[in-house]
Amino acid sequence: MTTAPGDHDPVLRQHGYHRLRVKAVVPETLDASSFVLDVPDALRETFRYRPGQFCTFRVQIGGNDELRSYSMSSAPATDDDLTVTVKRVERGLVSNWFLDHVSAGDELELTKPAGVFCPQEDTDRPVLGFCGGSGITPVMAIAKHVLATTDRTVRLLYANRDRSSVIFDAQFARLCEEVARESAAASSA
Repeated sequence: MTTAPGDHDPVLRQHGYHRLRVKAVVPETLDASSFVLDVPDALRETFRYRPGQFCTFRVQIGGNDELRSYSMSSAPATDDDLTVTVKRVERGLVSNWFLDHVSAGDELELTKPAGVFCPQEDTDRPVLGFCGGSGITPVMAIAKHVLATTDRTVRLLYANRDRSSVIFDAQFARLCEEVARESAAASSA
């Protein structure tokens, strides 16, 4: 909720770490969860983001600062809250710490959103995404955004080790149903 010490400097406010409270932790699979972050009004502009971007988190583990970047799985056009999704990685220091130690109400330090893996706004070309495992997080944000704000089609090839590893499985089913309903309504009009 507050910013890091010394964050009254405009440069630090723009580029430094900010403390945000975890609003909720949503289990996605046995080894992945989404972390919904509460962005206070004072930081709304700082945390305005585009689908496909990421934030870098700073966590203290064993007395050391560890930095990891996680993509937003939320999309500003469809989701009220900034959300990142983290998957457990074998010997993954930070991913395992997130999944084992972070709960609703905890505060995390993170940078403002960054990155350019975002959908082009000035085209009507279809979107084709290829991803595997947790690589779905920025692609999910992009797919939700494109489907909600354009008439572009979205096709995804998403690989996983098995059905129970599919992150956002229920969300994909809902998106497919919505697109099918809209397509049927458009063709009957």
